[in-house]
Amino acid sequence: MTTEVNVADVQERFGKVMAARKTANELIGLFDRIVDSTKFSQDEKPYCFGYLLQRAAQTVPAKDASSLLAAIRRTEAMPEMRKAFSYDDAERISAAIVRRMLTSVPLEQEPLNRMLDALERAKVTLDSGNCMSLAVLAEMEFDTLERIAVLTDYAYDPKTDPLLNSEGVVTNEALF
Repeated sequence: MTTEVNVADVQERFGKVMAARKTANELIGLFDRIVDSTKFSQDEKPYCFGYLLQRAAQTVPAKDASSLLAAIRRTEAMPEMRKAFSYDDAERISAAIVRRMLTSVPLEQEPLNRMLDALERAKVTLDSGNCMSLAVLAEMEFDTLERIAVLTDYAYDPKTDPLLNSEGVVTNEALF
């Protein structure tokens, strides 16, 4: 049964739940706890996933990134989050996760290819092209993007990226 969700209430209540978590592992553990929660309705859980994904992208250190991505995959957090958030907001959340993940691995061919595959399997991205677009949206450094493209054989060309203007900057017009 679908009910009207009081988004501000969910954000406040789940914000308190997240604030009580002091370590990255405790925060990552919330992914599984959302699935099993009786404190949040099925209609509220997608919002919880969205808020948790945003917080995790900002606070989970690189050393815990693989645990974070495993939790995202295991709980289907990305498809769940997309049920509640607008396309643009969901893309921004996805972009933040992509940035966190890509910056957690060495800029070397094998780790990057494994990460691109893992992001796709966790449903954070559709494919490597989508991953690169999200990395641009996350405002990753151009030099880093270029290096990732070369190392992963992804022919990223910023001149053809619809999100970038002629100066290589994401514009509001491109997003809306």
